[in-house]
Amino acid sequence: MSVHVVVGKGPIGMATANLLAERGHRVRVISRSGGPAEGPIEHVALDAGDAGRLCGCR
Repeated sequence: MSVHVVVGKGPIGMATANLLAERGHRVRVISRSGGPAEGPIEHVALDAGDAGRLCGCR
């Protein structure tokens, strides 16, 4: 199953994540602060400037 990745949990990022989750998709939100899981939305603490970790290469 695929996972949609949203970078940033500001108003636009969370609106997008919520819309995807409401449609039954798995969603991973990337932000520096991370946070607790909110139902089908997974939160990951990660700096988007770290390209190696963002792409899952390390």
